[in-house]
Amino acid sequence: MIRFHFSLIILALCLIGAQAAQAEGLSVQNAYAFATTAAQANGAIFMDIHNGGAADDALTSVKTDIARTAEIHIMEMKEGTMVMRPVEKVTVPANGQAQLAPTGTHVMLMGLTRPLQAGSMFDATLTFEKAGNVPVQVHIVPAGDTSRSESHAHDAQPIPQDSTADWFHNKSGLR
Repeated sequence: MIRFHFSLIILALCLIGAQAAQAEGLSVQNAYAFATTAAQANGAIFMDIHNGGAADDALTSVKTDIARTAEIHIMEMKEGTMVMRPVEKVTVPANGQAQLAPTGTHVMLMGLTRPLQAGSMFDATLTFEKAGNVPVQVHIVPAGDTSRSESHAHDAQPIPQDSTADWFHNKSGLR
């Protein structure tokens, strides 16, 4: 009986260690948002997510106090029109990366609690299927700053998307 309990304890410790190792392989870099005016109710977060682990992971949600709601969205062409829609998750492949960039996949901030002031930062918590919660600091850059978005555009590769959402919406004025 003692051996059985000891074996269960060893198994539990191995499982905990395996989960921590997967979380260690994940890193988030270059998290930024464009500055907004007091009249703007929405904003967006962009970033690079690197997965050095041996298993795929996926960004499933984002929380921040800067907005009432934060959702993962994608912008894409549909029947000749640029549309934006929510997705359930963004897959980050094993030993790969996912880029969240303007005119692509991004975190939509809806109902900003205050304007995003260039030169400041705010906190966000990213939730991944395997890695769990990952805190990030989001740098706010001037609205006209294309240096970050241009580097994303040159390096951008398609991001695998998974979604059961079958409706489109347009909170940013895109048609």
